[in-house]
Amino acid sequence: MTPTDFIESVRKHDFSSSGFFLQNSLRNGTLSDISSMLKDEVEKNPELSLPVRDHIFYFVHGFPIYAALRLSAFEILELIAHARNQDEAVGKVVSFCMNLLRDRDPCLMTHLLEIEELAEGPYSVFIHDLLTRRVQEFGEVRVPSVTVSSLGSKKYYIRPLYDTSYGWKLLATLGIRNQSDVVGISAWIRIADALADLGVDEDDILVKVDEEQWRGLIPRTQRRRIQFSAEMIGLQNLQAILYDLHSPDERVQLESLRRYQTLDTIAYLSRIASLLSLKRPVVQSSVLEILGEKGDARFDAYLTPFLESTEQNLRIKAARAISLITSRGSIRFQRTHDIPSKERDRGVEDLIRGLSGTANKAFNLDAAKAILTGNTIIESDMLTRLYLILNHSQKKELLNILYSMRRENAMVLLGYALRDPDLIIQEMAKQIAHNALPDEA
Repeated sequence: MTPTDFIESVRKHDFSSSGFFLQNSLRNGTLSDISSMLKDEVEKNPELSLPVRDHIFYFVHGFPIYAALRLSAFEILELIAHARNQDEAVGKVVSFCMNLLRDRDPCLMTHLLEIEELAEGPYSVFIHDLLTRRVQEFGEVRVPSVTVSSLGSKKYYIRPLYDTSYGWKLLATLGIRNQSDVVGISAWIRIADALADLGVDEDDILVKVDEEQWRGLIPRTQRRRIQFSAEMIGLQNLQAILYDLHSPDERVQLESLRRYQTLDTIAYLSRIASLLSLKRPVVQSSVLEILGEKGDARFDAYLTPFLESTEQNLRIKAARAISLITSRGSIRFQRTHDIPSKERDRGVEDLIRGLSGTANKAFNLDAAKAILTGNTIIESDMLTRLYLILNHSQKKELLNILYSMRRENAMVLLGYALRDPDLIIQEMAKQIAHNALPDEA
């Protein structure tokens, strides 16, 4: 198989053949030479940049870190060039990224990592350190504020919040646009209220500065013009899309889905599919269309309930999506790599012990995700404790990833949700039980 054959596999979305090619290249010690040839081919055909990234990240089980790791696909190939087989290649990438995480290297954008995605494979070893870092960075964040004397108004520099995992998601769910480094008092009041819901007092993170200090601060936000490759441009677009998917504004969500549809990648389809839980038919319609174009049999549990939808358009879109997936006839992703059970169990125990040691309520959701999506069957009393400390939006987010959990954990969680005094949570749980687990409804 030649580099040209690899490119042909990429064009056909044939992950099995491209993986076979990469495996043989490792065995033969030719991966570094082949990487140069592939890079030349992609430079001639920039539309292949993200598809090639898909295949290389698939080979190293790297989809959980796909948008978070600011390395090109070819830098990944150089990183694994001296590995003897796929397992060693995966280990090299995991070790490299673990060092980035521990060094707080901006090359790994940790706010783009999701616990439930990491929990499904070798990158689950990140979870303990990632949670520790998220709590620390959120505790250290400071937001400068200034009173402009000529206007008598206040301004707040919120870029430090964007640079933390919990702050990034908080701002996204409030609909604060990613380019808004400076906000006024009305936007800050909304941010402060959201922080309060997480147990964070605004007085603990606000730092008052005078106008001279403010003028010295803002110029540092100017970004240099840098020539990026097609792959890095595509990656930046994907990062912006992942932010906008959290927006409460339906129009923003629809636009982000449209932009995702134009990107030639299948990364983060599970995050796209989770939007089906929203009671927004136009959003659901767009998601069903995307799953039909890019999905595989893993998404049957998301699609089949819509065959009974009261909305004719949704029924048609779901049927078409299932037909398209069936015609492709292959499952693109499989859970093929795991971590030793003892290591996983120690991580779960550490997370449980850490739950009571933090006042940051955003941590509680991350810890619950880590425990519930792992391979350990959690004790019911611990699951009760986890569930009771979550707020309304956190419970909704946890129910959205129910398909990623062991059935035993999913059923216990569903039972609590069905008995939740919050009627919205109850209704959501009933819908999930009816759609995904009809025998349990």
